[in-house]
Amino acid sequence: ATLVLAGMGGRLIARILSAAPAVVAGAERLILQPNEDLMWLRGALAELGLALVDQRFTVERGRCFFTDAWAPTAAPAPGLSGADALVGPVLLAAPPEGLRAFLRDEDARLQGILAKVGQLRPEGAERLVAVRAALERLDGLA
Repeated sequence: ATLVLAGMGGRLIARILSAAPAVVAGAERLILQPNEDLMWLRGALAELGLALVDQRFTVERGRCFFTDAWAPTAAPAPGLSGADALVGPVLLAAPPEGLRAFLRDEDARLQGILAKVGQLRPEGAERLVAVRAALERLDGLA
């Protein structure tokens, strides 16, 4: 069976999956498309016994969407962090059209907040570091 959870926050997705470990373990694939907290969610899914197996990035009506396919794994997988948690290793290895633009826009957005407010919240600072690391990795592929 394939489970699909989309259109909600990453923390809610994690709570739903945590509440049903037998369902998660019995699934062949989990297709996840959170609206927010994706970076946090990707870091947490290894704790639920899941490994990232595929990803898609799409832009629709000016909005960017990350869709991940996860599968239960017998061996514990390391949690994703940094650029891998922000974008995902599959997309970083083979960047789709629009990904660099998304990252540049996100960098500019975070820089704008930093310039206006003088600092970022810890999660914003972590996101900025991850955005820049992702851009560096993509620039290394070019």
